[in-house]
Amino acid sequence: MRGRELIRYLRRYGEFTWAEWLEDGLEALRRDSRTGVTALLEGFEGIGGMTDVYLCPEAGHRVSASEEATVNTKMLIMASRVYQAARDLGDFVEVAPNRKIHKIDLS
Repeated sequence: MRGRELIRYLRRYGEFTWAEWLEDGLEALRRDSRTGVTALLEGFEGIGGMTDVYLCPEAGHRVSASEEATVNTKMLIMASRVYQAARDLGDFVEVAPNRKIHKIDLS
């Protein structure tokens, strides 16, 4: 449910690339929880990941400069919740071999 909410939010502001990535990741998760969790976590981690997305008019997003900070704060909170849900699920399924998962405090 958190993933779907984030997809709708991203699309509302014109960020279709990451919305489609997340939709594909959720579908992969439904097909195979082990590879789906791995794919989701990899997309959130590192440089150029989901958490580097910034919604702004300069990037062609449907957001005004005056609402930019609020919209991005909400997006990061939503993304953190999706990431944490994937991390929690990863604790119950065997993720891809040799994959190190780092715990991050999101409180």
